[in-house]
Amino acid sequence: LVLAALAGWQWHLSTVAGHEAERQRDRAERALKAATATADGLIFDLAQKFRNVSGVPKPVVRAILDQARRLQEQLIDAGEKNADLGADHGAALGESAETELVLGDLAKALDQATKSRDVYADLTRSAPDVVKHVHGLASGDALIGRILARYGRADAAEAARARAEATLEAAIGRGVADPRLPQLLATIREDRGVAARERDDRAAALAFFRSGLDLTAALLRDRPDDMALRHNLAVAHRNLGDVELDAGDLAAADADFTQASDIAARLARENPENTLLLRDFTLSRERLGETLMKTRDFAGALAAFVDGEATALRLSASDPADLDWRYDVAIGHREIGDARQALGDLPGAAEAFRAAIAVDLDLVA
Repeated sequence: LVLAALAGWQWHLSTVAGHEAERQRDRAERALKAATATADGLIFDLAQKFRNVSGVPKPVVRAILDQARRLQEQLIDAGEKNADLGADHGAALGESAETELVLGDLAKALDQATKSRDVYADLTRSAPDVVKHVHGLASGDALIGRILARYGRADAAEAARARAEATLEAAIGRGVADPRLPQLLATIREDRGVAARERDDRAAALAFFRSGLDLTAALLRDRPDDMALRHNLAVAHRNLGDVELDAGDLAAADADFTQASDIAARLARENPENTLLLRDFTLSRERLGETLMKTRDFAGALAAFVDGEATALRLSASDPADLDWRYDVAIGHREIGDARQALGDLPGAAEAFRAAIAVDLDLVA
């Protein structure tokens, strides 16, 4: 009887110990999942917030992201995978890739974008109609297309964009309803239009650009204050204006560049630290100035060029190491010189041309 009681007590102790070990294991797994989600959220937020903020040097941004990514990978490797964590990880990788593209590290951007795309490809195989998965898969392919285009691999870039478009069209065709899908589809069609223009297929470029603009305009009717949609609409008008300017349709180009410039100006005023929106404003004013030069409205062209150049100078001053912004400054000086020369202001033109040469010499030094 004593032995039986002792055995029962030992069984009770082992059962209690087993339950406690299970509770500790569950607690540790929950903590690891929470830490992993936090790390993914940190990457997502850092990548978005630092991507287009003026005044933060690119090496500093890269160092912060690299440290956060190392923590993220350690946590992912240590824990079990599930769909929610996988989707969060894929989103963080995608945002990181976007930022690396802005920072100019194409190899790292392509690596992160490919990993993000692969995460969502796995998720869509088991859950093909989950919006987050569909959007992530298409976003990954679209981003890969932009990176490959920067590498000069035009055919591979177009294939990636076509995959992204097909993913979205198939999901929308199956009845997957979410405004993020047509919004992304519009962006991809803008990208395909840019590629068509680069290969001198003007008809295809116009078709892609008009389709993208129509999709964006339709979405804006329900969300008129959406910053991303307003930015996309400005880009769509500028893209259309580029093709119209190529074709010599100056009236249409003037109308589209004016709309792009007006939208971009409002966005820049509302978001004075957003470098993407500020640079878009400079590009829109530059295109409008080019069109006005062709219509011989030299005073209007000069005003547009001066507006754009003021913002370009501000951007360049915020990060002198950014070559694209310094190149924008050089172009702006030359365009101002052209407009002043056309107006008969030869001393002003000479001053602008000298400023452009100084920047060019600094760039090649």
